[in-house]
Order: sequence, then structure tokens, then C-alpha cells
Amino acid sequence: MLTNICKKEVEELYPTPIFQQTSFWSVVKSSLGANTIAINFSLKKSELFTLYEKDSLINSDILVILQQINRDHSIAYIPYGPEIEPDDEFKGQFLEELSE
Repeated sequence: MLTNICKKEVEELYPTPIFQQTSFWSVVKSSLGANTIAINFSLKKSELFTLYEKDSLINSDILVILQQINRDHSIAYIPYGPEIEPDDEFKGQFLEELSE
């Protein structure tokens, strides 16, 4: 499902109305002690939406926040993301692959 998965510079995040998925939010969270990474990925529209029969690709990205909990543990989360919201029958597989 997901292809072309690669890390990219946070400044290269695609424009989005989701404030917490912007490079500015990365700066805010970094100033509060969190680490951030941007991940780019592609996937076929037909693997997200039932009405697409063609295999055209969607290119998207996510901002991942890495927050240290204590000396030995941290959590990673995607605030208000991902921006892509697949049809119900594809959500589970999409989120599972994205989290891996």
C-alpha cells in the first residue's frame, strides 16, 4: 500500500489547513523540547477510496512528534494527522501500515 516512504526536511512539509501538521508547529514543539521528523509517502487512490478504479497516486506527508517521557522511554505521535482519511473499509490497513 504505502510506497516511496522517506524522511524529509520539516521545512518541506506540504501546505495543510491542519496547523499541527505544519513546519511552524514543528518549531513550536522543538522549542518545548520535543524532536520532530517529517515523513513523505505515496499510495494508490484505489487503495483508499472505493470510487477510484485507476491507480493514480496520492503523495502526502506527516509530521511526527517524538516526546521524551523519561530517561528510557519516549512516544511518537502524529497530531491531528494524517490528513488523508480513507473510506471506512481501508482505514485499518492504512493506519496499520502508516504506524509501522
